[in-house]
Amino acid sequence: MLSVNDLKGLLEVNRIATLPFIVAAYFQEFGFSHFPGWVPTDHGVVSVIAFMVLVVAAFLASWAAFGLLNYLDYKLGRFQGVLWSFATVTLLSFAVLGLFIAGDGTSIHMSWFVAAGAGGLYLLDVKRKTDAEIARKTT
Repeated sequence: MLSVNDLKGLLEVNRIATLPFIVAAYFQEFGFSHFPGWVPTDHGVVSVIAFMVLVVAAFLASWAAFGLLNYLDYKLGRFQGVLWSFATVTLLSFAVLGLFIAGDGTSIHMSWFVAAGAGGLYLLDVKRKTDAEIARKTT
């Protein structure tokens, strides 16, 4: 049984673990097959550099996506938090769906469901902290 402290610890870990889960899901699904042809995947150093470039690209893409989500959420005015909550629920629902259909011959690898769950928990933690900060500043 999970306690409240375990859940808080899991939410804190997801701030760091979300991006590695996404990159691991990518490599589980595609391997090095989407790298350009000039990247020799049989050399360790070049593979590590290509992996680091992929991690940086995934970080920048997720940073831009979260920034866009935040900006659009802010522009909604009185409906602030709706897009953030919708994104959280969508990712967590996709992760829970993966628990039930993982072995049923789906073409989606289980690692994508884990990555979506980590991303959903990260968004949940950000929303929780933002709401607490807003409540603290208004009182």
